[in-house]
Amino acid sequence: MIVKTLILLCLLFNIQAQELDSVEFLQWHLQKSELYTSSKKYIKRLKNKVKRNEIIGLELISAEASDERVESKFGHSLFRFVDNDNDPGNDITISFVADVNGPKASNLAGVVGKYGVYPEVKSLRLFVKQYVKGQSRPLERYIIPADKEMINALISTLDKWWQEILSARKEIYQESLTNAKSQAHKKGKELFGNHYQVFPLIFYDNETNQNMTRSFGIVSTIESEFSNDEQRDKALYLQAYQKSYDQLHLKKGDIVLNLFQELWKVSLDENIFPIAQKDIQIATNLATSHFKTPDVKLFKILDRELNVSGFYAIKRESLSELDIIQKERLELLVKNLEVSSAASEGLGKYTFFSNNCAGAVIKFLKKSDFPHKRNVGIQGRVPIKLHKWMSRSLLVPYPSYVIDGALRLREKIARILGFSQKEFASYRFPIHQWDIISKYISDRDKFLFYDLYSDKLPTEYMNKVRREIEGLTAPSYNGLYGIGLAPRELYQLCEHQQCANTIHSLLNEGWSKSEIKKVKKLVKRTANNAIIYSGLKKRLSILKHLISIGYISDRFLKD
Repeated sequence: MIVKTLILLCLLFNIQAQELDSVEFLQWHLQKSELYTSSKKYIKRLKNKVKRNEIIGLELISAEASDERVESKFGHSLFRFVDNDNDPGNDITISFVADVNGPKASNLAGVVGKYGVYPEVKSLRLFVKQYVKGQSRPLERYIIPADKEMINALISTLDKWWQEILSARKEIYQESLTNAKSQAHKKGKELFGNHYQVFPLIFYDNETNQNMTRSFGIVSTIESEFSNDEQRDKALYLQAYQKSYDQLHLKKGDIVLNLFQELWKVSLDENIFPIAQKDIQIATNLATSHFKTPDVKLFKILDRELNVSGFYAIKRESLSELDIIQKERLELLVKNLEVSSAASEGLGKYTFFSNNCAGAVIKFLKKSDFPHKRNVGIQGRVPIKLHKWMSRSLLVPYPSYVIDGALRLREKIARILGFSQKEFASYRFPIHQWDIISKYISDRDKFLFYDLYSDKLPTEYMNKVRREIEGLTAPSYNGLYGIGLAPRELYQLCEHQQCANTIHSLLNEGWSKSEIKKVKKLVKRTANNAIIYSGLKKRLSILKHLISIGYISDRFLKD
């Protein structure tokens, strides 16, 4: 069991190399499986909400453009299902992303369409944390008035795509399993001739609720044979350990510290207290007595065969002062399963300039028989312009709500301190300036500041902020970031004048006349077309709604 733990620690922490057989790749593979598991749970939850008639509306959400990555330079599109629990942060939201096949995505692969498109599904609150809190990118919410039939059609499309992806993943796994095992035997034969064993490294997979092989270990049997997994696990770690141990070329006065993923050759000095005692509790007491502090770190004294003869004790504060002569990584001899991107036939392959997040949303709508323009054009290819394409497709008739609390606070602090946005980006927050900032921001903003910077600024600074907000009534997370509720009527489709009057009243309460006119103008551009494209008449209920609120004429029903 101890050796198994050592192997797992090695697999989890040794993340420097980029090759397929690196630990980073295996770690990424396991994390990716967890993302699939999470999306699977959210999709199941969404389907149950639809069955219980808890979904009351739809929204397109656009994240502001960012220079952080190539694919973010044109923004990002999300699709939100609004439920009736009055907790908007809990609403289930979809992000169509590239299903990359390694820890680092390739820009070239994103251009030529190497990756499939994958629906990442989670709560709106988590996307707010990712974009608004983490990247300071506002989110704009565009309501898509819809009825139950339209919502059901979307769920049917999503479920079909998801099942296609799961089926593709099963086929990819079986093929990868066969290939990896064959390659592991080939590598073992190259290194050890006929004296080796290949065995699976198995991890529990939450997505499928079963144990699955993610890699194959390769061990030499030149010195001994192995009859069970425990012996092979120990041999795999020992093999990597001895290879690194030998690379240290130890001399008199040198000692080895085993950090599981690395071996350190260091000089024995007064900061290191050797203890010839195998009992860890006795060794801890001796170390505490020697250094006169309980704040000590123990390292096992190990020989080349991993035999334990005692402990090296070091004060934690002295760890940074160690005279490290050499470091050697422990690299397990493994063959990881290669991961190919799983693609749905409906979603297709991801490309930056066509079938990106915006293109996937358009496919989602078209496949679900939503009205749509004949041509995609630039507005349908650029995520931050997608709302215009959707207005021209008769789907987004109202102005947007904006979730931008984090950005507004940062802009406010920059103004208080007399910085430009560019200067503020590199601001280091000296603690004495908190008193200046605090004087000019609201209590709500102080809570928001604490949430934004609690893991970025020194403990002393955040303790000062915390002391100031202690005793104050904390806002909800939704209130903190401005994740508000929109009037339920705006999500509905009208068929009579009373409903239309309510819509006009809500629009005038929520936005300026110029904001309303701007969106209405986009809808009317389509309404004024001499020839009405059949794709625009996919949903009679939408046409009746837009006619009732005066956005289009009844010729859509006649032509």
